[in-house]
Amino acid sequence: MSSVPKVSQWDVHRLPHAEGKSVLVTGGNAGIGYFVAEQLAGAGATVVLGSRSASKAEAAIASIGSRIHGAKVQHVPLDLADLASLEASVDALGLDRLDAVVYNAGVALDHPPRRETKAGHELMFATNHLGHFALTHYLAPLLAATPGSRIITTGSFAAKSERLNHLADTTTAALLWEASCDVTGTDLTFTPPARFDGAEPDG
Repeated sequence: MSSVPKVSQWDVHRLPHAEGKSVLVTGGNAGIGYFVAEQLAGAGATVVLGSRSASKAEAAIASIGSRIHGAKVQHVPLDLADLASLEASVDALGLDRLDAVVYNAGVALDHPPRRETKAGHELMFATNHLGHFALTHYLAPLLAATPGSRIITTGSFAAKSERLNHLADTTTAALLWEASCDVTGTDLTFTPPARFDGAEPDG
């Protein structure tokens, strides 16, 4: 008899129960992040929307609440481009456990000139990659204290084009696209497909 445990078939229309679990979704007020948050709330999880805009986050919370009775959704101010602010954002979570964080937030710059953060980093690279990388550092104690916690990074097919050599020059629209591909690739390299505690995913 095989000792390999059976894994239940994943069904996007019938998510596993998530009562008692807490999940942070960066950029959870719109797009893919919003629908991730809505689905998790529907499964019973406590969902925290990490967003720069309080008004957009509140609108998303109201929308989710109108569709899911008893949804447990809240907002924490989160500006990934401002690395110095991230520790305070994590402190503001007010959670005693964090079962997962979904790295979804990002900016896509279509037109030059180059834009930089207050710290002098290229804005797209700082927001999409450096911010999430630094956020992991501050979330690490909370994730490590939660059995089976996970980090999930959303990406795109743009990562297949990354060569990590366009980040310094974003002076043209074409180079901005190349840099976007590079940033997507860096995001997917620092979060391997495993649970934060080092165990293999179980489903």
